[in-house]
Amino acid sequence: MKSSYPQLENRGFVPSGKELKALLTSPIAVQRTIAARLINAGKQVDMIDALCQVLLVEKKLYTKIEICESLSSFGIDALPYLIPMLGCIGNNQYKAIHPEKFKKKSFPLPRDIVARTIIRIGPPAVPFLLKAIRNNNFKQTCESIDALGYICFYNAVPGCYNELISCYQTWKDNDLMVWKIVRAMRAFNQSESFLKKLYATTQNHGIIMEVSGSLEIIQNRK
Repeated sequence: MKSSYPQLENRGFVPSGKELKALLTSPIAVQRTIAARLINAGKQVDMIDALCQVLLVEKKLYTKIEICESLSSFGIDALPYLIPMLGCIGNNQYKAIHPEKFKKKSFPLPRDIVARTIIRIGPPAVPFLLKAIRNNNFKQTCESIDALGYICFYNAVPGCYNELISCYQTWKDNDLMVWKIVRAMRAFNQSESFLKKLYATTQNHGIIMEVSGSLEIIQNRK
């Protein structure tokens, strides 16, 4: 008779390969969490796709955290799998403009779980995010802007401001996208002129509030 995982665990067994992949899809959340942690510890790049597939359906908070920790640890190797998943998990993403100004001096953490995972990879993720933005897929662009803005706010990454301007030209008739672009603009001092022009011309209260917040942060950073 084949031993169960708890029985094997009690004997000191550490899963790998096929056993680890099976553990990742276990009906028991703690076993899925253990699998994600072991994949991370073993730097098993061949398990990235399996981790992503589990993340798409995972409901348990701490298992999600462990999966995201594992994925972010793989760096750029994980990005080809993560980028197509932007905006596809859960329903926590912004669907409309938040009417109030973000009052903190920091950059807001993206709501999308995949965007949050990508920002942990940091500047190496920027070329992948820019490519996603250029593809003009609405979901991917929305969440890519959040991730790009966050990374650039805390790291000096050249060449991104002009990409955001191009994105604005493509999506300027979409208020949600403009609002997100404005928020990302606070990462770049050179966006001040653009933001002032937008402040003078837009009629959308939420965008006005976000422009005001971005300009304040840029002014305080000088």
